[in-house]
Amino acid sequence: MDARQKKLLRHKISSICGWLELGDIDSAQEEASRLTTEEKVYPDSIEILYELSRHAGNWPDCLHYGSLLVELSPNDPGSWVRYCNALFWSEQVEEARDVAIEKISEFPTVWDLVYNLACYFTRLNHFDRALQALRKAARLSKDPEYFQHQARIDPDLEPLWRHLGKKADEFFASGEII
Repeated sequence: MDARQKKLLRHKISSICGWLELGDIDSAQEEASRLTTEEKVYPDSIEILYELSRHAGNWPDCLHYGSLLVELSPNDPGSWVRYCNALFWSEQVEEARDVAIEKISEFPTVWDLVYNLACYFTRLNHFDRALQALRKAARLSKDPEYFQHQARIDPDLEPLWRHLGKKADEFFASGEII
């Protein structure tokens, strides 16, 4: 792919991102359908196809693109975050947990891997381990406000809050996250 083709691909991906940001999945999918076979093998294309599949709730495609990302970019922790989430959304929660635990040892400072592990443990009703992972993710996060906002609105953590007998706001106000 020459420089002109790469520039065109960046524009196509940007257009798909724009439609996704506007919440127009149909237009994003239409735009993505214009990607050539050659363009679809680039990690940036695979990432946007993953995001498009995620927005559309198409978990098999998310899993497919997540698998491709870890094959193409195994040293990118974001690839593993996407892959683990695709496993989770595909109801392969134990496998998502196992892969996340393995990758956390490789990428120990990636807070979202640890945060997602808290969600996986919550789904599996391993609440003590979920709380432990959530606390670790809070320590790793560079943006405590964003972290707390995500944890407060994340439906995957609702069973944890119920188990603790607290709403997320009460939990964070209590200082128990430390």
